[in-house]
Amino acid sequence: MSYLMAGQLSELERLRPRLLDVLAEDALDRLLEAAKSQLAAPGCWGMTFTLVQAWGRTPGATGDTAVSG
Repeated sequence: MSYLMAGQLSELERLRPRLLDVLAEDALDRLLEAAKSQLAAPGCWGMTFTLVQAWGRTPGATGDTAVSG
């Protein structure tokens, strides 16, 4: 299991008290074990979310945010 995947599982463990507000403890334990099993499978990989921030102007923009039409 990759470092990234282990981090995602540790995040779930950190959220455990909140998750127990909506799941029974045995159900949560089964889900976590199923996730660990899936993540341990050969060829399994994962990603965290991707954040993209962009800024730009259109040609001739004056900085006025009003839209005319």
